[in-house]
Amino acid sequence: MNNPRTSTLRAPAGVTGVSTAFANHSIQNVTINWKLYDRDDFDVYEQGFLTHGRIILVEFGWNVPNVNLGVMEKPGDMMEYYQNIQKRIINSGGDYYAAIGKIKSFS
Repeated sequence: MNNPRTSTLRAPAGVTGVSTAFANHSIQNVTINWKLYDRDDFDVYEQGFLTHGRIILVEFGWNVPNVNLGVMEKPGDMMEYYQNIQKRIINSGGDYYAAIGKIKSFS
């Protein structure tokens, strides 16, 4: 192979699995498993996922790009996000689902 020495030939990072479970009628836990093959990419993912308390949106189903669910600037905005997600699920005929919440642990 005539690849440059700087070429790592590593697979890109990616999600390997997603599972969800409801703790009760209003609390859902979402577990995202992903693999990171290149240490140089770690800083990007550390800022996105590996921060306790970070607010994230996990989408399932048929995603429509560039749909704005609102801007979350304070904790109270989470309810508006939730209501916008519910509207989107109904408008998509059930082909869409999302969960929004805080990162509480990672390993």
